[in-house]
Amino acid sequence: NGPNPLLTGFTSLVNWTNSGNGIYRCSFFNKNCNMVLIDNEVKAIGRYPNSGWLTVDSYIENNSITDAALPTLPDWDKAEVVMRKNAWVIDRCHIIDHINQTISFSGGTTWFEPAKGTGYFIQNHLSTLDTYGEWFSSGNEMSIYFGTDDPINHKIKACNKDTLVYIYKKNYISFNDLDFEG
Repeated sequence: NGPNPLLTGFTSLVNWTNSGNGIYRCSFFNKNCNMVLIDNEVKAIGRYPNSGWLTVDSYIENNSITDAALPTLPDWDKAEVVMRKNAWVIDRCHIIDHINQTISFSGGTTWFEPAKGTGYFIQNHLSTLDTYGEWFSSGNEMSIYFGTDDPINHKIKACNKDTLVYIYKKNYISFNDLDFEG
C-alpha cells in the first residue's frame, strides 16, 4: 500500500570546505563513483582536455604511451587515462607514473594495446577541475569546481553504491512500473 518505493544509489554531499581556486571538497567514501548530480543535473567528471582527444605518438605494449605535446605539469600520477585503442575499443586505465611526456598505466578492461595516432584524455584528477560542476573522487573525498559559486546554494548528490539492484533469473520485469528519481 502507498506510494511505490524509491530506490536510489545516491547520497547527499554536505559539509563542504573551500580548497581555493573555486574548488570545494567534502568527505565521501566511494572509490568507484561514476555520477554526480548538482540540482538534479548530471555533471561530468573532470577531464583534460575539456573536449576532444590528445594523440598517442608512441607506446610500449599495454604499459605506456608517449605524446610529445603532453605538458610535463601537472603530474598526472593516480589519475585515469582513457584511450581509444582502436576504432571499437575505448579503455580506462589507472596512471601509475607520469614522467615528461610519457604516461605509464595499469589495469584496463581489454588486452588491446594502444596504437600510434589514436586518441586519449586524462580524467579523475584534481588538476582537471576548471569548469563549473566538474568533479574528482579520490575514494575518501569528493572535490567539485564551483568557481565563484558556493555549494551551500545547491543540492549535491553522488552515487554511493556499486550495484543498486541485482536481478537474477527473473522474467517480465517492467521498468515502466517503477519510479526512479535522482
